[in-house]
Amino acid sequence: MINEPLLFYPLRFSWTPAQTGGKVVLYTVSVADNIDFNNAYIERGLVSASFTYPGSAPRLRFGVGYFIRVQATDDAGIPIGRPVTTTFTLPSLSVVLSSPANGEVVASKTPAFSWQGEASYHIVTVIDPQTNRSHRSGGITGNSWTYSGPDLKPGITYSWNVTPSNQQGEPMGDPSETWAFTVPSADQVTLISPLNARIDTAFPQFSWNRLQSATGGNVVYRIIIFNENGDVIHSADVPGTNYTYPKDATGLEYGRRYTWSVGAVAGGSEIGRRSNTAWFVTPFVQTTGQEVTISEIEQAIKMVLADYPQFERFKGMVLSGIQGPSGPLTPGQLMEYIEKFKIVNVTAK
Repeated sequence: MINEPLLFYPLRFSWTPAQTGGKVVLYTVSVADNIDFNNAYIERGLVSASFTYPGSAPRLRFGVGYFIRVQATDDAGIPIGRPVTTTFTLPSLSVVLSSPANGEVVASKTPAFSWQGEASYHIVTVIDPQTNRSHRSGGITGNSWTYSGPDLKPGITYSWNVTPSNQQGEPMGDPSETWAFTVPSADQVTLISPLNARIDTAFPQFSWNRLQSATGGNVVYRIIIFNENGDVIHSADVPGTNYTYPKDATGLEYGRRYTWSVGAVAGGSEIGRRSNTAWFVTPFVQTTGQEVTISEIEQAIKMVLADYPQFERFKGMVLSGIQGPSGPLTPGQLMEYIEKFKIVNVTAK
């Protein structure tokens, strides 16, 4: 009997070993797109009761029905008993693009790409329309990738798509639809970090590229940070191209999405063009069930306290109880506190 379910990408399956009273038994596996097994791929002399379709074999096609036959033999290749047969259809690996949005002017010269896909690995292809040359990422785990190829040219519109692949970066399906994005022009501020990503602190460090003043004067950059509603929650004038969110400013909430942009001023006048906006999400522990567990609370507290040096003395301690103004807090109540307020004091007993 061939065991279910079959695994794909690559095709893998196993079967119940033949009962031969201790005699030597080998297996022959045949894979074909027809019940008569014409032009089948055949592999003989298998010792174990499992099989992985090799990458060197003819490529299996998505959406096509296939037949598998397993025949036990002795060491001379003479069949033992009847073969077992099953069927399968190789499922299609669809990919849905997420960002940059089609036609978007990105905020950086090293854009971050994201998509939704079912494969274990994907290839991102970025195409230069001027030369028709492309840069491919290689096999990527997960559903995101930050561009790391040759420098993209200011003001140029590129196209991109994503293809399911194996670990070696070999295509395993059809590519997604193709979208376009435009790199900022040379006179526009471009953002470097954080760039459309989840970060690991509520006090992020921001960075962007430098613009030159036509008069050679000093350039000051104005960074603006917005909350999910588009309200400005923080801004600052910065002489350089780096800025760390200050700990005496209105605290960023944990587990929230923010956007930011940067403009440049020299001699009291704006120079160039303000950057496009990028987003980031502050850290927080993702819960696995309807109710928050104590272990998840402990992880959340450690994450919050790690942002504040004055709480270093609590590192390594075990959470044994939570006390609020009106008595012990439930895990759910504590999560509400952490989401709404910045921790300013902790007492250990």
